[in-house]
Amino acid sequence: MAGGAAIGGSVAGGGVAVLAAPFVLAGLAIGAVETAQHAAVAGLAPEALRGSAFGLLAAVQAAGNLAASAVVGVIWTVVSPAAAFAYLVGWMWLALVGLARLWGYTAEAPPE
Repeated sequence: MAGGAAIGGSVAGGGVAVLAAPFVLAGLAIGAVETAQHAAVAGLAPEALRGSAFGLLAAVQAAGNLAASAVVGVIWTVVSPAAAFAYLVGWMWLALVGLARLWGYTAEAPPE
């Protein structure tokens, strides 16, 4: 869903209405992912280290956001907005393939 904003952004023409749905979907996806990340930290971190674990999660997210914004900003400025969105779509597909593979490895075998 998050890649919807990248895909919608690469569509020529349109306007605000064309981009509204992909960005709403991206916001919903980010909300779902960040909720799952926080739940994982809360469930996996020892109670004594939970605050530090949340701090580390926030630091990693912030560093990733900064790096991603910088790279896409350079592509946007030096190449084109369409190239920047295409770059994001590529990362979206890579993440989806990785997630699908992860689900394949962690899926329980059906009962016999």
